[in-house]
Amino acid sequence: MNLAASKTAPFGARYLEDPDLFPVGFDGESWGTRELSLGVLNKRFLVCGLSAAQEHTIRSLWPRFVIEDPDRVDMELLVHRAPASLFIKFDRWEYDLEFDYSAKSLSMAGLDLMARLELLPELRAALWVATEEHDLFHSAFENFLRIFVAYAALDLGGGLFHSAAIVEDDSAWLFVGPSGAGKSTVSRLALDSGRAVLSDDLNPVLPNARGGLDVVGSPFLGDEGARTPTRHTLNAIYRLEQGTEDGVRTMGEAETLASLMASSPYINRDPHRTETLCTNLAALAGRVPQRVLTFRRDGTFWPLLERKLAG
Repeated sequence: MNLAASKTAPFGARYLEDPDLFPVGFDGESWGTRELSLGVLNKRFLVCGLSAAQEHTIRSLWPRFVIEDPDRVDMELLVHRAPASLFIKFDRWEYDLEFDYSAKSLSMAGLDLMARLELLPELRAALWVATEEHDLFHSAFENFLRIFVAYAALDLGGGLFHSAAIVEDDSAWLFVGPSGAGKSTVSRLALDSGRAVLSDDLNPVLPNARGGLDVVGSPFLGDEGARTPTRHTLNAIYRLEQGTEDGVRTMGEAETLASLMASSPYINRDPHRTETLCTNLAALAGRVPQRVLTFRRDGTFWPLLERKLAG
């Protein structure tokens, strides 16, 4: 056995030519002097150091999350310039980010980006990117934003879930499941039925003051949805399963927690937040019904589901 080859590669080695050059602190060269405030969940953060092109990208993609005159700032996100030569070149768009978790912070590396999010004693963050080109900067900034929303939701007693959120007026239903389980199919069928889709990708769920749960509009879309910060009362959580017959059954407590844990990206891989995540998920599951929806992909299950949507 080659012991040298078996050693774990240092953090950043998949994406950085020299992982030792990952920034130690939060300082760096700004892209410009532009700044704007974003409101996501109940957190408001000031994005500083933007170029005009980068500011335009954020405003054009997430206009309903931009706050022109914030009454408070919970965190500053510093956007810094990183040399393109630092990053290993990849000819693909889909990839897994690389993380380095600690008790007080986390660092991440990906295609043309590095970021650091400090969680304790207070929130602060920095993002280093190698481009201001619209599509590439959009990808880098949204990758950071997904991490921030996941940790902000955890801090607020909730979670961010890979899911489809179907809404009708002020009510919502959350559908979780692994890739290919049918979230996009359920979303399309919901649209065909006259309902709306909040997102078929990532949806934050937070406890509300009424003893229930809210699904909160997120900046993240898959094939369907709208980037909107609206809130809807969550009526039930469904785990999707494909089958030969349509059916709905109640999920047990352990089954529910396992399903929600598997659907909680980023946080479910952070060993320092496992206990907090489990506590949040148990509390969330106790506030709404949880069910399993088994369905064929021909759309015939919808009348069956409609009978359950009210309860």
